[in-house]
Amino acid sequence: MALTALLVSAVCAAAPVPCEGPLEHVQAPYSVSCAGKSECLTSDQLEIKPIDSSSKPLVALCLRLGLDDKLMVRLDLYRAPTTSQVPMSYPLAPIIERWLRDAQLGAALRSANRARLPIDVVLVDSTQAHYEVPLVFDLSSLWSNGSLPLNISEVSCNPCKFDDLVSVSVPDLATWKLVTKADPAKLSIVLSGTRLPGITPTVSTIEGKGQLGFRLQRFGDKPESVSAWNVILRSALAGDSHFTVGLADDKGVLVTSEKGGEFAVANKSNRLGYTIVFGIALLLVLYVIGHRTSWEWVRDSYGIPDNLVPANSRSFSLGRCQMLWWTLIVAVSWFAIGYATGDWVSINESCLILLGISVGTAVGAVAATPDNVARLVKAYADAKIAASGNAADPALVAAKAAITGDAQIRTRNPLADLLSDYGESAGLHRLQNVAFTVIFGGWFVWLAFSEGAMPTLSNMMLTLMGISGSAYVGFKLAGK
Repeated sequence: MALTALLVSAVCAAAPVPCEGPLEHVQAPYSVSCAGKSECLTSDQLEIKPIDSSSKPLVALCLRLGLDDKLMVRLDLYRAPTTSQVPMSYPLAPIIERWLRDAQLGAALRSANRARLPIDVVLVDSTQAHYEVPLVFDLSSLWSNGSLPLNISEVSCNPCKFDDLVSVSVPDLATWKLVTKADPAKLSIVLSGTRLPGITPTVSTIEGKGQLGFRLQRFGDKPESVSAWNVILRSALAGDSHFTVGLADDKGVLVTSEKGGEFAVANKSNRLGYTIVFGIALLLVLYVIGHRTSWEWVRDSYGIPDNLVPANSRSFSLGRCQMLWWTLIVAVSWFAIGYATGDWVSINESCLILLGISVGTAVGAVAATPDNVARLVKAYADAKIAASGNAADPALVAAKAAITGDAQIRTRNPLADLLSDYGESAGLHRLQNVAFTVIFGGWFVWLAFSEGAMPTLSNMMLTLMGISGSAYVGFKLAGK
């Protein structure tokens, strides 16, 4: 008997007994289960026990899995075949872990409908009799703990631009939803490792496969959305417009994929050329309008009638010119972003705050009309009323002469007007305001051009602009 056992062991070691073969159409003389159950969890142990004296020692043990093209996986026997009946137990966790690392076996696990994979346990005893016992493996835990992540089979959108729909095919979406009890409509799209917040997908099923549709949108009022897009567009505008697609939930990234596409952006030379052309065209339009209106809308008014001091003779207003400057900056930035990325709705909170600061500065400057000018205007208005239409009235003539004779009301040249207050040759506060405005404006356009998005200015920068504008208005009020 001992010699027979040794001979059998030697044969099995030299040439493993195949599991393929004609099956015995009788009940297997073995009990195969997971703790007495025919449905096994991945944390269970596969138990094989002889039932009675008819049970022969096992010489081969295989698992046949899959639904269509069935795969045969051989398990190593823990003991060499003997003439005695030996119960065996196999922990399933390390077995399935090995399967997950194999592409074909992993695909079989993934294809299990409703996370339940039929398994046929094939037993071969020492007489070469083949028996088959059916089981079911419950793979729910693999989906829940991420061992079986979602799989992206296809991405359609190439090239992509803002407001396009990125369609992501996810064959396992129904199983994942069933097992995890999660809502696919709460998934987020991940482009090249960057998650895009705020984009809610549409969920559908096409030919039995889950389909997620993400509309590429950037939300200017959400800093996290702007920051995420800045990362993607900075890379695209620098020349690397390819992106990969992944999916994430509120806990993190669920799947990354090599599937992806190209983000449609204009090349750098075209962007620069067309942005310059747009800027020059905008300046020409403003010049024509300004020339025809004598630039009245960027000059100090003081409420002086045009018949006394013509509009084209009055000094230029720093506050109003600053409003015009930031309007031009935002307009050029808007064009550069829209032409480069196709996003023509890129105005964000920083733009509105900057425009608000410039408007506040202009309004404050109007409120700070010099007392001397205000008195001259009031004296003229009072004299005009008293003259009752008599243009030769001495008081009215004197009031007119006082206004027209005040050289400070009249322009010297645009730069001198912008850098000096009424009655002064120059002002440090005005120089500071002009310098900050020009520097920040150039920096703003450059960021918009290079990142494809309106810059999000920090509170410190906005405060600095506010202080500069306040200093200008404050000094003007003090100079009254």
